[in-house]
Amino acid sequence: MHISRQVRAIDIKSTILDTTKTSISVSNFLTKEIYITTTTEKVAILSWKWDISSNNESKNLLLALVYSQEIGIEYLLVDLVSVDQNLNSFELMEEVIAFSNLYKVLPVIATYDWECENWLWTMRRPWICYEIHNYTKNSNTITYLGHTKGQGCEDSFGFAHMINRIANSTFAQTILYLLLDKVKITKLDDLKYLLPNYSRILEAAYEKLSQNDYILTAVILAQNDISDKEEHYPYIKYRVNGDQDILYLTFSNYSFLEEGSSTHRLRYSIMLGDTKVATWHNYENNAGDSRLFLEPVAGIKKIISKFLNIDASIDDCTQLSIKSYDTKTPKFETKFFKLC
Repeated sequence: MHISRQVRAIDIKSTILDTTKTSISVSNFLTKEIYITTTTEKVAILSWKWDISSNNESKNLLLALVYSQEIGIEYLLVDLVSVDQNLNSFELMEEVIAFSNLYKVLPVIATYDWECENWLWTMRRPWICYEIHNYTKNSNTITYLGHTKGQGCEDSFGFAHMINRIANSTFAQTILYLLLDKVKITKLDDLKYLLPNYSRILEAAYEKLSQNDYILTAVILAQNDISDKEEHYPYIKYRVNGDQDILYLTFSNYSFLEEGSSTHRLRYSIMLGDTKVATWHNYENNAGDSRLFLEPVAGIKKIISKFLNIDASIDDCTQLSIKSYDTKTPKFETKFFKLC
């Protein structure tokens, strides 16, 4: 991928850091407009958990700035300053997509440690998963910085484990955890930025549907975008995690109709009003473990558009949504920092 654009970045070489502190104010640094291309050197991009405290400070951001200075990075791209948060919805979507593409080509620094939440659920947050899906297409080294024991720098279920799990699963699984209230997102209507192919549908769904209906709509649309790898992954296509059963949840316009069952198999039609939009499969293997699958019907975008009374012929953003299994195997390293 070729890039050529102007962007605002943190000016690392001009930033004076107080290394006796354990966090930094998110406004206590210098920024500069820079022009970057695919071959620009000494520039990196940050993927981070917004761990901004009540006094407007962040440990993760401090960690990234300290490390950047140590290795000679001159400019660090951070969404907080590189993306204008005050743009209108359409302009912000364009900026988010342009910024997200940079994760595919620039060296990436990632830092997600946060004492306030189970780290595995932090990793499943929608924005973090979105960035992971982008930077697993990157041939540069991905550097993970951690500061809390038992989180990203651990050998077991740390960054190395979770990046592989997330990169090789569908984005629908992340949104399912949002539906099940296992993970959080600051602004629920941000899903239109994460699934830009369906931005108009999701904007309308957010305005017209209940919260659970809106999120399930996003799940089904995300599952519709998975890569067609059936011949290579015959048991993985449309599969979701075994702890993501949604049959017990309450919906306003969605319902589940049982199609048929056998000793080890249950199958339900997911109905939106009177129209089938997907099939929910529940297989039980010989060990008694559930294997869940969510399979959207053909033409799902038109069906949901019709229900929401919007014109499906008008294109959404042309940026491709996340495709599962469409990944490289990036090089990565983890570094643990003991904050003062």
